[in-house]
Amino acid sequence: MSAQEPLLGVNKRRQGISTRTVIRVSMAGSAFVAVLYLYFYTRTHAWQVLTVSLLAMASLLSLAWASRLLKTGRDDLCGHVLLITILFTYGGSELVLKGVTPYLLSGIPLIVLVGWVVLPGQWVAWLRASASLAGWIALVNWLEPLPRYEAFQATPAQPIFILGVSITVSAFVLWQIVRALRVGSIRTRLIISFAILVVLPVAVSTLVSSILNADNARRQVFAQLQSVAVLKATEIEGWLRELQDSLLITSIYEEDRVRMRRLLKTETMLPVRQEAYGRLKARFSDIISQVSGFKELFVMDATGTVILSTDNAHEGLAFGESELLRQGLEGPYTSPPTDEFSPGEISILVARPILNPEGETLGVLVGRAGLTALDQIMLESSGLGETGETYLVSSDYMLLTPSRFEGYEPLKSRVHTLGVNSALNDNIDSYAVYVNYRNVPVLGVYRWIPDLQAALMAEQEQSEAIRSSNQILLTNIGLSVLALAVALAASLWVTRGITGPLHQLARVAGRITQGDLELEAPVERQDEIGALATAFNSMTAQLRSLIGTLEERVAERTRDLEQRTRYMEAAAEVGRAAATILDADRLARQVVELVRQRFDLYYVGLFRLDETHQWAVLHAGTGEAGRAMLERGHRIQVGEGMIGWSIAHGQARVASQAEADAVRLSTPELPLTRSEAALPLRSRGQVLGALTVQSAQPNAFTPDMLTVLQTVADQVAVALDNARLFGEAQAAIEAQRRAFGELGTQAWRQLLQARPAIGYRRTSKGRMPITQPPPLEADDHQLSFAIQVRGQTIGHLVARRPPDMPPWSEEEKDTLGVLVEQLGLVLEDAQLFYESQRAAQREQFQRQIIEQVRAAPDVQTIAQTAVEELTKALNAGRAFIKFTVNGEETT
Repeated sequence: MSAQEPLLGVNKRRQGISTRTVIRVSMAGSAFVAVLYLYFYTRTHAWQVLTVSLLAMASLLSLAWASRLLKTGRDDLCGHVLLITILFTYGGSELVLKGVTPYLLSGIPLIVLVGWVVLPGQWVAWLRASASLAGWIALVNWLEPLPRYEAFQATPAQPIFILGVSITVSAFVLWQIVRALRVGSIRTRLIISFAILVVLPVAVSTLVSSILNADNARRQVFAQLQSVAVLKATEIEGWLRELQDSLLITSIYEEDRVRMRRLLKTETMLPVRQEAYGRLKARFSDIISQVSGFKELFVMDATGTVILSTDNAHEGLAFGESELLRQGLEGPYTSPPTDEFSPGEISILVARPILNPEGETLGVLVGRAGLTALDQIMLESSGLGETGETYLVSSDYMLLTPSRFEGYEPLKSRVHTLGVNSALNDNIDSYAVYVNYRNVPVLGVYRWIPDLQAALMAEQEQSEAIRSSNQILLTNIGLSVLALAVALAASLWVTRGITGPLHQLARVAGRITQGDLELEAPVERQDEIGALATAFNSMTAQLRSLIGTLEERVAERTRDLEQRTRYMEAAAEVGRAAATILDADRLARQVVELVRQRFDLYYVGLFRLDETHQWAVLHAGTGEAGRAMLERGHRIQVGEGMIGWSIAHGQARVASQAEADAVRLSTPELPLTRSEAALPLRSRGQVLGALTVQSAQPNAFTPDMLTVLQTVADQVAVALDNARLFGEAQAAIEAQRRAFGELGTQAWRQLLQARPAIGYRRTSKGRMPITQPPPLEADDHQLSFAIQVRGQTIGHLVARRPPDMPPWSEEEKDTLGVLVEQLGLVLEDAQLFYESQRAAQREQFQRQIIEQVRAAPDVQTIAQTAVEELTKALNAGRAFIKFTVNGEETT
């Protein structure tokens, strides 16, 4: 019996033990999956889920047969049965399940690892099985021959079970590989090492790229959905604005406002009211027929009673306690979707108050619009892909707009999803991955629409979103399998000629580690092994030399490191100054001093270009020489000297021997300069000036020092540019603020001069005007807040409590303060609106007079027409026109 036979027997017994362990672990996992999916089938009744359970049961039978083959000594056939079982189970699951491809791809490395244990040396069989599974998964995802069941519909945890079984078996196989690396032969270790060196980076890169691709795909979908949601929200807001504008147009004409006031005043005579009623109703009907959007226009009095409507059935209805009446009496109002006025049909109500000339509210003008425009906006599917959709959900979780999918109708389908709940409960705009109302995983973007009190949802199915990333993952898996096959083939061929020389090298290395530094490895080959031996001998020689000069080299490296550290600390200190100082003069002075001190220089100066960009003017300099040159206004023309050359070319110029540089210009204040460097100040693609650094020693500027100094110069240039931009921005903002403040103050002064009342008082008896300003002293029961518009005080709000009530609390004071701030904004908007109305009235008045005058046939008629129109427009008692003919006036 040969010496290797006992070792072969031991390896065979170890292989048998490992194979039995793999079979037992696989049988336990298959039994667990069979029972688990059978339970899922009782809940889903999907034949695809039952198929997975049957596949697991069939794998149990296959594993039992493999165990019997192992007992009878047919180890190779047992190994092939195990590989076929993995192919059958994982490939069948991919055929009937959707969404588990990333988890089933773990079967590819599982085949390789199991094959390594049960079929050692037969790597062709492992690679063939791995390639078959990868090709099958790619083919199923491409063709999809059968309808596949969404795995997450059975349970979101389902893929975890698939991955868990694969990880369990893989962990055992990895343990076997570690054992082989510890006790196997050199050839075995080399083969394993080659395989790991190829598989590990490929696997890591595949995993990272897959994660990045999936994340990128989700980000792109979320970005697309957010764009769609923003566009839809903008269209909705525009539609609501159009409704308010249409309602405003309804009441913009004076004759219509007069008729509404006559209709709402109880003291108006009956014939006058009837005439106003008939004309308004005809007018409203014309508006509805001409303006798209409104289905009904009606007028409510201050008690909420409908006194006029284009729909006769709604006249006489009372809405005394409704939000529509309360909000409509106060100002423009848009209601949430409601079916209050037409059961079974959702409508949007927009309202505006009806005021008399004194500013008192008489009633409310209301327009009712349907949701046809909203339906069209939501059903537009551009940018949503094959499965994307947008829809609206009301505050009571009812679907407001039609679904893209059948079976879900507005006002009949209640929607409760993570996105809907977040938008309606928290009133926030965000995005997330969740299960939609059809129980399908989606990527969703949700927005809160406050005007509609509704949630805007934009969703796309997750399977469509990650489809491209799955295809990339399959491609990467295929490349990984191919790389592994090439690596294993190459390792088998290479290891045959490496084992002996490596063993000899290892023996020499062992003796050297024991202290025999004079020993050298024999160089017998000219390939990589020979190069390794030569390099090893060179390393040994360097080690001997290193030991002798170690202290000297350590000291030299330490000095270099300390010098670089000082340079970096100086650059950091200059950077901090540049980041915190916005005064250009102060920054320049501090920078030159810091650079001179930290770099131990003779002189440092900073030049900036003047407005003509023809001269570089000294802006800051160190020492007495710097002060002297600043006093005499030292400057250098661009293109001359080192400074001018550096600015003109945008590059650094160095003179290691200052007196030998042909371009350099000497300065009488700096007689000790022996080396100099000029560094351009560059910011945003422009050269702003230059930094001159001078030393009393020749060859003082090393490449490392120049690199750091140029970095400092760039930091200073950016800081100087930022300081200039900051100053310009501050000046512009201050000028704009003063202009807006003066215009706003003048407008408010003109507005208040036109009104007899300077304010209003509100008590339990009602509201009344104020002609004299009240005292503004504040105490525990009286608060006074200044009303400001663009920083200008236009009035005060005084709140007073009766003496028998408790004083104002801090929370109440803060609340009133916030309300006064908002009041200033509202007053500013009102003033701007008032000014725009006055401008429109003036333009209309001028246009009418011009049209009347142009229609007159002669001068006399033109004058008469102008006088009449001016008298009516200005409510004047008398008006006349004077003409001057040859110095004499005629009327």
